[in-house]
Amino acid sequence: MELVPLAGSFPRGPIPGSSDQADILMVYAAAEGCVAYRDEKGSDFIQTLVEVLRADPRRDLLELMTEVNRQMCELEVLGPDCDERRKACLEIRSSLRRRLCLHS
Repeated sequence: MELVPLAGSFPRGPIPGSSDQADILMVYAAAEGCVAYRDEKGSDFIQTLVEVLRADPRRDLLELMTEVNRQMCELEVLGPDCDERRKACLEIRSSLRRRLCLHS
């Protein structure tokens, strides 16, 4: 039996009971229930991700994502909907069974 999301609804993660749950890495720009902001330069998440990948492309992807999350958590983000600065934090979900490196 396969569970199918309702129209317009997308589950955050692999479908429970699915045999395809291994070796998946999902990274969300904001924790569930929170929003991610972007401006004319793009999102802070993507800008930070690119900087971290360029700085040390040989590292394991989970290590790199942890570094991106650390840097994002240090940021104070000013959203378009308010005048107060807020903290940002990624949501990382992994079922990787081995280290994943993008650079050989």
